[in-house]
Amino acid sequence: MFISVVIQKIRFLCINGLVALVLAAFLETILWVGLNYPQFIPSVLLHPYREMYQRQDRSIIQVSPCAQYDSGLFYTLKPGQSVFENREFSVVNKVNSEGLRDDERSLAHPDILVLGDSYAMGWGVSQEETFPQVLERLTDQNVLNAGISSFGTAREMKLLRRIDTSNLKYLIIQYHPNDYEENITYMENGYDLPIRSEKQYDSLKNAIRRRAEYFPFKYLTGISSGIAKTILRPTPRDTANTLAEARMFLDILERSLPAKDSLRILVFKTEVLSKLQSDRFIRSLDSLVNKEPYPWYNITVFSIADFLTEDDYFILDDHINASGHNKIARKLFEFIHNESPTVGTKILVKQPKP
Repeated sequence: MFISVVIQKIRFLCINGLVALVLAAFLETILWVGLNYPQFIPSVLLHPYREMYQRQDRSIIQVSPCAQYDSGLFYTLKPGQSVFENREFSVVNKVNSEGLRDDERSLAHPDILVLGDSYAMGWGVSQEETFPQVLERLTDQNVLNAGISSFGTAREMKLLRRIDTSNLKYLIIQYHPNDYEENITYMENGYDLPIRSEKQYDSLKNAIRRRAEYFPFKYLTGISSGIAKTILRPTPRDTANTLAEARMFLDILERSLPAKDSLRILVFKTEVLSKLQSDRFIRSLDSLVNKEPYPWYNITVFSIADFLTEDDYFILDDHINASGHNKIARKLFEFIHNESPTVGTKILVKQPKP
């Protein structure tokens, strides 16, 4: 009798375990389909999907075969041609000898220079559809795209020293919240940015690669975790001191830019649209440039939240798609084409400190 009861319990557990395993495998397959066809993801699951994709699934270009170690900048893109792909795109990078996603001709006396991170580089967007390339066609001037994924303002200024600025008329700077951590490290280290070793770069590459590897029920556990966090974790209160952040940004420019009083600078910030619409950095920068004298450069600050929509972003990825790049290029063209743009704030930046 006892043995019979034990056998029945074991059979019950095995059957239920098998049912649970089949159900989990089915859900894993459904979630995998959602990752590959994000347009069909229900809106209620979109945030957990994005969290899982961005933290555990996507390839990161700066630690992929498309990039290489650089002792002065930590990494640049690898010269030549390579393919970068994720769930929503597969694009070709054509990289010049300076490790920038642009042609060799653009390195010679550019009229317009774009500095920034993955947004400026054109993450997920074909090379000809990035806003620097669209702007080049609109203006018929030589535009150099010097955007490199995850670069902050401090590294962008280090990169600027390698670029020919003798003919530069416009400098476009794309800012992102991730710049803050790098910029404050630079400032606290006596305005000298420490660069990690090649061994540390290789270690980072391996860590990112392992993170993206598949393991059984990865999607189920990752998205379930995202749902739990969405339900249980309250929305964090924005306590950032954006006025100090904006002042630090201007201070880095002040110390780094070449002395050229004819240079005009255009600055905008990128982020997911929901955060841009309530952004305080642009407002803080605007207040600084209106209150404090920076007598050296003509700088225009503007917000892309005024003209971008959710349709200008990828669904899973937090980057701007081709339509968004096109809109940004056309807004920049308005500033460049018109002597007195109706949008934006002009400020001047004083002589760099030695």
